[in-house]
Amino acid sequence: AAVAGQEAPIKYLIVNAAEGDPGAFADRVLLESNPFAVIEGALLAAHTVGAHHGFVFVSSAYLLGAEILERALVACRSAGLLGPDILGRDFDFDLTVVRSAGSYICGEETALITALENQPPDPWVRPPYPAERGLWDAPTLVQNVETLAAVPALLNRGADWFAGRGTPSRGGPRLVALTGAVTRPGLVE
Repeated sequence: AAVAGQEAPIKYLIVNAAEGDPGAFADRVLLESNPFAVIEGALLAAHTVGAHHGFVFVSSAYLLGAEILERALVACRSAGLLGPDILGRDFDFDLTVVRSAGSYICGEETALITALENQPPDPWVRPPYPAERGLWDAPTLVQNVETLAAVPALLNRGADWFAGRGTPSRGGPRLVALTGAVTRPGLVE
């Protein structure tokens, strides 16, 4: 709502795929196994806020995920699902994959923005918030891979279905990476 409410000729969407926490790999699994859900979620979010270009900021550790995502983007462009006049709906949107230099701090949204602007990835004190003045001083929506990948299912199945996938106090599914001294390492929902 904050980005959508901004009166600006240019708005951006950034997909934060730069998770850097030790043992975290949910973004990598989503990029590798379901890139189309991430793309569809980004497209829906961009349409909602009025962004016409987006960037997927991918951790340097996720080379395979970046490659799979780039192939999925080519397929979407070929099908008319990205680019100009998407599905004849007078809406233009495209995504560019940007591979991170690997700095842990790039997982923080303002540091990620400065890195995309080819500056040192230093966070800034808010306000201004990215929704007001983000990438190249334009209103910018920054969302993570898991959130955007959930949007298509949420819209298709509804809020009650989504909330029913969680616990009574925390509705909705959540991906958790299990690593270290555990019996079954891996990603669980």
